[in-house]
Amino acid sequence: MDVLSLNELAELLLAALYEEMQNLRHTNYFLSVDDITANLGVEDREQVVEACHLLEEKSYILLTYDHVTSLSAFITPIGENFVREGGETGIIAQYQRYRAAAGGNATDAGGSGTGPEPPVASSFQPPPLRTSPPSAPSAPEQQVGTLSGDAARHIIASMELIVRNDPSLSEGTKNDLVVDLRTLELQMSKDSTRRSVVDAVSAELRMVPALIPLIDFLLTMKKVG
Repeated sequence: MDVLSLNELAELLLAALYEEMQNLRHTNYFLSVDDITANLGVEDREQVVEACHLLEEKSYILLTYDHVTSLSAFITPIGENFVREGGETGIIAQYQRYRAAAGGNATDAGGSGTGPEPPVASSFQPPPLRTSPPSAPSAPEQQVGTLSGDAARHIIASMELIVRNDPSLSEGTKNDLVVDLRTLELQMSKDSTRRSVVDAVSAELRMVPALIPLIDFLLTMKKVG
């Protein structure tokens, strides 16, 4: 297989993240990008990070760093739809065909051991370093869909997971932050939000660095009055 472009690598990562999310049957969860790329055989972390930022710019995923260096991603409804529609480069369909064939072969009653060769993931090599910055996205790429109330609840549920699993926080602090999350969720569900309330709870939640990009993303979803 030819060396992947940055867009192809980004779509490949998104397809693999989407598959893992489906396997877990849990959409309110940040998935380890490091684990995904290890399974794909992609080793160039710099290019992986660049591809992830490209996906984040398009609002297909949300990124967070857990414990300083571990990169995790949450797929937004926009990203889910993009995968279901097959993407733009063709690599999503190629990856899904391979995964379907590999899965069917694994359960083959004949046990012949034949099947796709060798695992397509091993052929997904990182793209070469680019010497020029990526071109600006086209107008269609700049259009970001409106996220639903369900999406806000999913994001807040993921924020709660981050809080609950943060070993640096005491149980009392975790409980207080969860109350703040419930308050934020209530404000996001209203037709008219109160800026003073949102600002107050957001300030408390921003004490957890991993929550900051999620808070910022939530606040872009709805105008706070």
